[in-house]
Amino acid sequence: MGYKCKITEIEKGESKQYATAYTYFSDDKPIGRVVLTKKIAGKWKDWYLLSNVIIYPEYRGLGLCDKMLKCVLKKYIDKKVYLEVEENNIPAIKCYTKCEFKIKDRDKKNIVMIK
Repeated sequence: MGYKCKITEIEKGESKQYATAYTYFSDDKPIGRVVLTKKIAGKWKDWYLLSNVIIYPEYRGLGLCDKMLKCVLKKYIDKKVYLEVEENNIPAIKCYTKCEFKIKDRDKKNIVMIK
């Protein structure tokens, strides 16, 4: 089985933020997806927000989340990346930790992690 990630769409929103979606493939079958959005204003200006991380149900539990993220994040090696995750989403937090994200902040429901 060969895995690869590639850009599947780029969107420019009204706020001129750029969102790049990546799809992760096993051979030619899509098995996951992630979006990175460059923030252009506010607290997170010049950071990239990692969001919409999904491994399709039939591929969960196979250790593919961190492989997918590492594939995508190597394109952002010199960039600042952050994400928000619900504190009860333990599998996601484990995946992000494997990808060297660290907890920066937390509130009642969410954790902010940075890389």
